[in-house]
Amino acid sequence: ACAHAACAPRAPMSDERRNTPRGLVNLGNTCYLNAAVQALAACRPLTEYINYSKQLLKLRTTHQQGEQLTEIFVRLLSDLQPAPAPAPALSPSDMVQMARTLTPALKEPGVQQDAEEFLSALLDGVHQHTKRPLSDRELIDLKARLTARWRRCTGLEWQDEAQLAYEAQLKALRGEAGRSKAHAGRPPPTKPQQTTSMMSDLFGGELLSAVTCQGCGKASYTVDPFFALSLPVPSRRYARSEFPSFGSNGGGGGE
Repeated sequence: ACAHAACAPRAPMSDERRNTPRGLVNLGNTCYLNAAVQALAACRPLTEYINYSKQLLKLRTTHQQGEQLTEIFVRLLSDLQPAPAPAPALSPSDMVQMARTLTPALKEPGVQQDAEEFLSALLDGVHQHTKRPLSDRELIDLKARLTARWRRCTGLEWQDEAQLAYEAQLKALRGEAGRSKAHAGRPPPTKPQQTTSMMSDLFGGELLSAVTCQGCGKASYTVDPFFALSLPVPSRRYARSEFPSFGSNGGGGGE
């Protein structure tokens, strides 16, 4: 028998090691970018969507920066997928260069950056390139879920101020057109449009808030979309039952 360990047959690679994603080279304080990209590469619904939609993601749009960002992002995530044999670490140089154009906070090279800020800019950039308008059915379903969630949390009815303003303008225009022929050719007001994309479906949400004037009692309702929601670290341990469950949004962002 051979006495040298190097001559001994290698043990078969475990499934866990075989499925380990490739590493990313740190190009000088780019750990913030590497951490965010590796987290996204480990998100199976995202990688499955990309694998099935590569041709769709190559479509040309008017959002040139989002188009370039999506191309780099898809290529990088595809290269990071596990392979049957170990592979050397990748250099994310294209993504690092692209990151500096996403927001002024990431512009300076070689300095430490915030992973959450990069992640939000990345998700929003790809969203801008891949977004599509919600269908009427999707809009109805989305508004029904948001209204039900708001009612359950506050006991009040949600008011879609953008939709109400559109309906008021449309009603006023129709009234003017009926009273005067001079207003008959006036273009209708722009209808509020909501969009969805693979990024908003998987990672997006909408923060609903209402502010009530103490003088007149009028409430103002606001919808703020987000990809990253910062929450304080709780000072005590909470039971799981204290938090409502959040289901899949289907289309048009989270709830």
